[in-house]
Amino acid sequence: MNNSFFKDKPAHYLEINRFEDFRGSSEKFFQGASSIPVSQALISCTPKKKTLRGLHTQRGEHAEEKIIHCISGELIWFAIDYSNYSTTGAVASDELSLMSGQAIYVPKHHLNGMLSLSDDVTILILASRPYDQKAGMNVSPFDGLFFGESLSAFGVDIERFDQKSDVISQQKFLETLVSPVI
Repeated sequence: MNNSFFKDKPAHYLEINRFEDFRGSSEKFFQGASSIPVSQALISCTPKKKTLRGLHTQRGEHAEEKIIHCISGELIWFAIDYSNYSTTGAVASDELSLMSGQAIYVPKHHLNGMLSLSDDVTILILASRPYDQKAGMNVSPFDGLFFGESLSAFGVDIERFDQKSDVISQQKFLETLVSPVI
C-alpha cells in the first residue's frame, strides 16, 4: 500500500486492509517509507457517550500529522484547518464520523478532537511528532466560532466538559496565528 497521498491533502478517511482467518484478524492502514513518521502512539479510552475531548494542536515546527484508528465504538473527529488563517483570515472545518474499524488521516496545522457517539470508545492515535508542552495548545470548543450551534445539537453539556487550566478561547487561538510562535 503506497500512502504518499497523505501529504498536502485535507483530513480524510484511510483505506484499511483487513485480513481474517481462523486465528482472528489484523488491520493495516499504512506501510512503507512514504507514510508519516510515527513518533508517538497512544490509546485513548472514553467510557461515556457524548464526551468531548479536544480541541488540541501543536504549532510551529512541532506541528504534527495524525492517524486516528477507531478500535471500538463510534465517534466524530473534528479537524479544523488553520494553516492559511494568517493570510486568508479563514479556517475550514471537517467533521468525520468514525465507527469501529475505520481510520482517518489529519494533516499538520489542524485543531482536532473528538465527540463520542457511543459508550466505550477506544481509539489509537499515531502522531508524527512527540508532544511539546510549549507548542501544544488546548482550545475551547464552546466559543461558537468553529462549530456554531452544532455541539448543542449533538447534546454536549458544557458543564460536563472537563476544562483544563490551560484552555484558551477560540478568538485567543486565532490571535496567536498572526503572531510568531515563541
